Amino acid sequence: MRKIYISFLFVIFLVLTAQHKAAAQCTPGAPLTFTNSSAVAIPTGPGVITSTITVSGAPAYLYDLNVQTFIQHTFASDLDITIQSPSGKVVTLTTDNGAGNDDVFNGTVWDDNANPGGQVPYTTNNGVVTDHSFTNLTVAAPRTGRASRRFCR
Repeated sequence: MRKIYISFLFVIFLVLTAQHKAAAQCTPGAPLTFTNSSAVAIPTGPGVITSTITVSGAPAYLYDLNVQTFIQHTFASDLDITIQSPSGKVVTLTTDNGAGNDDVFNGTVWDDNANPGGQVPYTTNNGVVTDHSFTNLTVAAPRTGRASRRFCR
């Protein structure tokens, strides 16, 4: 088995959506969307691929964070996918999942507020998409700069 570590985008398009809280009130503000649509090829052997999304204009606090991946790959369990904040916090989205299925993460939305009681088959996934915790993903940290998405194969 070949393992490739990719930082978010090889033949993929990533959408990072952040809804923020206003400091004075606890209601979410307007959603902010940041994208990187540059295709990055997945190598044939082990390696690390990084794709960077530049985030600017975000407030000090995040209310919600969703990530959408468009990854085309013929053996999903080759991939380890993480995101990294500008402060260096790394959160794992998935490792070794999807078996030998094609394009499992093509259009996947990673949502920390997903419904854990979602029903299979997931034509629209209303359940947890990851076996990893998003704990502390939205803790106070600088919200501008360059955030990396990492995929490992």
